[in-house]
Amino acid sequence: MPFFIVGNFLTAVAQANKIFLPSALAAIIYNLSIIIFTLIFNSSLHLLAPITGVIFGAILFFIVQIPTLRQTNFKFLFFLKKTAGLVEFFKMIIPRTLTTIVAQIEATIDLTLTTFLGSGAYTVFYFSQHLQLLPVSVFGISFGQASLPYLSELYQQEKKIEFKKIITDSLLNLFFISLPIAGFLIFNRTPLVRLFFGGQKFDWEATIQTAFALSCFSLSIPFHTVYYFLSRCFYAMLDSKTPFYTSIFSIILNLLTSLLAVLVLKLPVWSLALTFSFSITVNVFILVFILNKKTQGFDFSSFFKEIVKIISATFFSSLFGYYLAKLLDGLILDTTRTINVFLLLIITGVIYFFNYIFLSWVFDIKQIYLISKVFLKIKEYRKKIWEIYTTYE
Repeated sequence: MPFFIVGNFLTAVAQANKIFLPSALAAIIYNLSIIIFTLIFNSSLHLLAPITGVIFGAILFFIVQIPTLRQTNFKFLFFLKKTAGLVEFFKMIIPRTLTTIVAQIEATIDLTLTTFLGSGAYTVFYFSQHLQLLPVSVFGISFGQASLPYLSELYQQEKKIEFKKIITDSLLNLFFISLPIAGFLIFNRTPLVRLFFGGQKFDWEATIQTAFALSCFSLSIPFHTVYYFLSRCFYAMLDSKTPFYTSIFSIILNLLTSLLAVLVLKLPVWSLALTFSFSITVNVFILVFILNKKTQGFDFSSFFKEIVKIISATFFSSLFGYYLAKLLDGLILDTTRTINVFLLLIITGVIYFFNYIFLSWVFDIKQIYLISKVFLKIKEYRKKIWEIYTTYE
């Protein structure tokens, strides 16, 4: 626990100084440690194997990030003194902490309501929710963390035009990435559920229910992804109260609509996924509305034009991908075997995303140039790895 706490502190220091690679490597090594210890020592240590992996992984999580102290010229000074910065810190951190607590309460309420829907509903909801959270975690949370120091710097320097531009550009970038992922999860929902959770105890009925719940959850992926970035926009403006208040409203809305769906309309478990998607979407629209007022207005005309293009490219790509999956499933691949389910997802996924890129080029979507920038940045990241660790040595 101490190593993990200090390691997360080093992550915050690194991210505040716009250094992201060591913390990303540390997270990967931490998870690999748990997996390796579980695989190698499960027969001898049993339940202690993953626990030992967590302990060893936490130590590595801390050690890997030590070089960032030298990169950032960080110096620890111990003193007990009330300062304006300390007061401002607690004003920011309290609503931020409450926002996290509210999010956990919302998740607990949804899982509790599944108990009213009969046996298996909890498992269906839990599995489909975690599949939906995968792209949100990879793109939404990581993008939000990476953007905060840049947003804070622009806001502190009072560069209002640049601040608004980076917000609109980032929103378009996130929609450009998350919308096709949502489309892929929707039309390939059943093969995905079969690949991740299929087994003797997970029958066909459970597969169908989980797949449909995943479709309902997938509707929220673009907005859920954007939510984490929008929250950081407010944090950059030293406003952690607004995301807290909107989260409170979101949880109340989700609770009321979930109770209506489960207790009044008697809808199955997919309705909880749908009410979650609805509440997070409303939350995002409220945040955008407030942010628009606080920044004295965005250029929504060009923004919505790009959004329409992205939605169009996603729709036509998804339509083609759906019928391609049906063709492969029915005529070419015997998807009663797991390997063929995997091949189905690989083939349709590759063709789907290449088709999406092609249509993005046809529709002249500006965000397509992100892909070329990412490839150009790969060489820079490789150099940075050597720079960080050779400097420390």
